[in-house]
Amino acid sequence: MLKMIIADDERIIRESIYNLIQWDKLGIEIIGLCENGIEAYDMILDESPDIVLTDIKMSGMSGLEVISRIRENDPDIQFILLSGYDEFEYAREAMKYGVRHYILKPCDETEILPSIQEAIQECYHKRIFRQTEKQQKIFRETMSNNIIVNIVNEFISSDKTLEQILTSYEQFLNFENEGYCLYYIYYLEEASLNNFWKMVRQYGQTHFPYIPVYGIYGACTLILFFQDYVTGHQEFEEFLRSIQFENKIVDVELKSEHYKNLFSLLEEILPRLKRSGAIYLPDNDRMVPSFNYHNLLTRTEKLLTSITTTSSPEFLELLEILGSVHEPEFFKHLVSGILWKICSHNSSCSPLDSAEFLIHMDTVTDTEQLQELVRKKLNELFEHPIHNVTSYSYCINQVIEYVDQYISNPNLTLKWICEKKLYMDMNYVSKKFQKETGQKFSKYLTDQRIQKAKELIARHDVDKIQTLANLVGCGNNPRYFSQIFKKKTGMTPGFYIKKLYGGTNNDN
Repeated sequence: MLKMIIADDERIIRESIYNLIQWDKLGIEIIGLCENGIEAYDMILDESPDIVLTDIKMSGMSGLEVISRIRENDPDIQFILLSGYDEFEYAREAMKYGVRHYILKPCDETEILPSIQEAIQECYHKRIFRQTEKQQKIFRETMSNNIIVNIVNEFISSDKTLEQILTSYEQFLNFENEGYCLYYIYYLEEASLNNFWKMVRQYGQTHFPYIPVYGIYGACTLILFFQDYVTGHQEFEEFLRSIQFENKIVDVELKSEHYKNLFSLLEEILPRLKRSGAIYLPDNDRMVPSFNYHNLLTRTEKLLTSITTTSSPEFLELLEILGSVHEPEFFKHLVSGILWKICSHNSSCSPLDSAEFLIHMDTVTDTEQLQELVRKKLNELFEHPIHNVTSYSYCINQVIEYVDQYISNPNLTLKWICEKKLYMDMNYVSKKFQKETGQKFSKYLTDQRIQKAKELIARHDVDKIQTLANLVGCGNNPRYFSQIFKKKTGMTPGFYIKKLYGGTNNDN
C-alpha cells in the first residue's frame, strides 16, 4: 500500500476528500489528515508518505513552504496541490519544485482521481529506480538473499514460530508493507534445477535488475518469489514456460499467487517445506542442499546470547563448533546466520560490513581458509567487552548520534538517516524509535533543535535570529524557526534572549 497525507486548513475539505474516494481500492492508505502546514511537515518527517495532497495556503507554513523544504532532501514524494482560482500563480511557482499535479477548488472525484492515478504510477516508477545506488544494491542482492536462506534454515531446523524467527531480521527486511508475487514451478527435475535457476536469475537481472528473486526447491517443485513492483507478469510466465535444455524440454506447470506482504507469503510456504525431505536454497547461480544440523544451529544461537569477549568460554566453544563443520555450503549458511544474529545485538557489527564480508566469503572455496577467515572476523567483533550503555537499541542510539552530528542540516529526516547512514527500513526504524523513546522522530528532532538553540544563546554564540535558525537546521527560514521556538518555549527567540540577558527584544 502507498501512504498518503491530506493537508488543508478547512476541516470540511480535508474530510470530504477523505470520504469521497475508496482509497484502499487504489492501493492507498490515508495515514493522516493535517490542519496546517507545520503539522503536515512533521507528519512527512515521521511517516515518509508516498503522496501528499495539500492546499497551497495554510496557517503556520504554506503548502509551498512544505514542498520546498521537503524537496531539498526527498525528491520522490508526489505532491498534489489544491488551489483556489485566485491562487493559480502559486501553482505555477510550485512547478519549479517539480510538482506536476494541481487541482482547482472546488473539486469532485472525477477531478481528483486522474492526478492520484498519475501520482501512483510515478511512485512505483521511482521506487524501482531509486534502488540503483551501490549500498542499496548490496543490501538487496546480498543481505536480503542471505536473510531469506537463514529464515528458511531456522524454520525447518527448530521449533520456533515464524514470528520468533523474524524478530532477528525485521530491522533488515520489510516483512509487513510490501506486496509479493509467488510462483510454483511443478515437475522440475533435480538434474535440470541449476540450469533453470541460473536462467531465471539472468532474466531477472535483465528485466527487473533492482528486485531480488528468491528461490526454494523441494519435492520437484521450485518456488520463486519477489516484490510485486514488477510489470510484465505475463511475459515472465511465458519465459518460464519456454525454458528448455539440449535434447529435453522442461515440463513445467505454473501456479502464481499474490500476497500482501512477505510475512503472509512465508507463513504459507514454510510449513510445507518443513514436511519436505531435502530442500535446496540459492547460492548465487546455483541451488545447493540445505543441511538440517538442528543441534548445531540451536547450540550456536544459545552461545551467542552469552558471549561477551573472545576470552569467554562460550566464544571458544563457538569456534570449536565451526571447526567441526567441513561441508563448505553449510558452513557458509551457519556463519551467515551467526553474523545477522550478532548484528541485531552488537554495536560492533555493521549490517553493511557483514554483507560485504559474506560476498567475500562466497569467493573462498577451501574449508580451512574459510574457517580462518571467519575466526578473524569473530575475533574482531568480540574483541572488546559488550556493555549496554543505554536503554536504547543499537540502531536507535545511532539515530540519536546522527541527529546530534547533523543537527544543522535543514534536510535532516529519518528517511535520510535510514537510507544514507543505517541502510535499514525506514518504517521499522520509525516504529522502533517511537516505541523506545516514547515520541515520534519529528518531535524529537524539533526538541533537539530548540535545545541546541538554547545552548547557543546561553554561550553567546549568535547575535541574530537568522544565524541561529541556520545553525539549528531551520535553513533560511527564521519565521519557521520562530514559530516552533515559541510553540516549545512559549516565547519568541528574541523575547527569550531578552529574558535571559535583559536589553531590547530582538527578533531579527
